[in-house]
Amino acid sequence: MRRVALVTGGARRVGAALVRSFAQRGYDVVLHHGNSPQEAGELAAVLSREFGVRVHVVQEDLADAAAPARVVHAAMDVFERLDVVVSSASVMEWRDFQSVTPDDWARTEAINLRAPFFLMQAAARVMSEGGVIVQIADHLATETGFPRLIPHQVTKSALTQLVRALADHLAPQIRVNAVAPGLVLAPDD
Repeated sequence: MRRVALVTGGARRVGAALVRSFAQRGYDVVLHHGNSPQEAGELAAVLSREFGVRVHVVQEDLADAAAPARVVHAAMDVFERLDVVVSSASVMEWRDFQSVTPDDWARTEAINLRAPFFLMQAAARVMSEGGVIVQIADHLATETGFPRLIPHQVTKSALTQLVRALADHLAPQIRVNAVAPGLVLAPDD
């Protein structure tokens, strides 16, 4: 039976590269996206054809508190196992400090921090020994503040602390890590 990887935010950018990497290594993949059905479907078809793996596409808005558990349940319903979870979905909106609204803050916190926590919680319930959870943090979490990225920077900083806490809590059965990539090309849109 093939190993199974779940990647949130897997339809575009860094998430899509991660999905492709797992498929190249022979993993079946759960490709989560929030609002990129065309990109997700096209990527799934290409990877299935190129690498002979199964790619299951799941659309969920991670701002919904119940969505992370639904994504994990979808993985288990289709593949009956979950070996790797990578939380790549995030919100990064450039806003002047004075223009950040409570709704901006709440959405960023929900997707960048709350969703990864509940995704890890749901995954830890079903993963076997040797499972791996990776959070995509951000190099901005450790750098000097950027006044136009405060909600993103604060939530990614908190995410790194969450990873530290859960790495200790879930060890040795499940390995939990964070990866903090540097700058990548900005999206076209």
